[in-house]
This record gives sequence, structure tokens and C-alpha cells, in this order.
Amino acid sequence: MANEEIQEILGRAQEQNQHLQNVVMQKQSLSMQKIEIERALEEVANAKGDIFKSVGPVLLKSTKEKLKEELEEIVMQIDMKIKGLEKQEKRLEAMMKESQDELQNMIKPGSGKQAG
Repeated sequence: MANEEIQEILGRAQEQNQHLQNVVMQKQSLSMQKIEIERALEEVANAKGDIFKSVGPVLLKSTKEKLKEELEEIVMQIDMKIKGLEKQEKRLEAMMKESQDELQNMIKPGSGKQAG
């Protein structure tokens, strides 16, 4: 029975670890997008003359204010997504710690549930 329990906990911990890695990758990707948009905001702020934005394969003329507003909105959305991913990351880390503690208690000498 103890071996089955250990295998179950190990499997759960592996799934949690994989999920955590996915969350971290998503967070990194969003952070990179945010950096790109913040650079674009700097360019818009320093721009003189006409401003264009890319919409698919087409460039459309826009105003500095409108484009700045759109980019700031995107940054806010990214920040919200990152915060959600951070909460998810903390929850997964706590679950992994729980699984690790559970495993250590099961295989600890004298626990009566040693595998073998």
C-alpha cells in the first residue's frame, strides 16, 4: 500500500511541477511582451509627425494619444494576467511543498510506512 501511495504522490508532484513550469513560461512570455510594448510607448512619446500602427499586414495612421491609450490598455491587461499567473504559481508551489512533505513523512525512518 505504501508503494502505491508514494507512486501516487510522486505522480501528482510531477504533474504539479509540469504545470508550474508552464505557468512560469507563460509569465516570462507576458513579461517580454510588456517590455516590447513599453519600448513602443517610449517611441510613441518621442515620435514627431505621423504615427502608424500595424494591423495585420496593413499599416494604419493613428494619433499619438490614441495609440498611447491602446498600448497602455494592453500593458494593464498583461499586468492583470501576470498577477493571476503569480497567484497560480504560489498555489502550485504550496501544493508541491505539501506533496514533498507528505513523501518525506512516508519514507522517513521509523514512520512505519517505509517502501520496500
